[in-house]
Amino acid sequence: MGPHAPRRGSSRGRCCRRDRRLPHTRILFLLQLAMILWCYLMAVFTDPGAVPENWRHDAEDSGNPSFSSSDEQESAPRYCSRCQNGKPPRCHHCSVCNRCVLKMDHHCIWVVNCVGARNYKYFLLFLVQLKHLMRLLCSCLFYTFVSLKHVLV
Repeated sequence: MGPHAPRRGSSRGRCCRRDRRLPHTRILFLLQLAMILWCYLMAVFTDPGAVPENWRHDAEDSGNPSFSSSDEQESAPRYCSRCQNGKPPRCHHCSVCNRCVLKMDHHCIWVVNCVGARNYKYFLLFLVQLKHLMRLLCSCLFYTFVSLKHVLV
């Protein structure tokens, strides 16, 4: 036995042993981590949805309930002066990406991309999975501190 081996009766040996009471937490943690990584990569690398070049507002779309709105101004065709292109409803120009994005929510610096029509679900899943992972991590830390308190006392 070396000088760093736990002595009989010391709290160090009990504290550093593997806890077999919660074996599922490691598997759950790895699954959550894989889901977070997948959602993050999908949010980063999925195109948020760009407006096609030379897009024009069709008159027949104005009767469609998905394009109609309560404001008369909103149903009028809009034009982006920066892109020199037509803008569909709920489309906004991102000054960081320098393009118009369909159903743009915001430009996120953490995913280095706009959050728009095509990657919104991945961004939202990323946030939900991150919240679940933080809850799991906090509960494991709480369990560890409570266990250490009983060992050291």
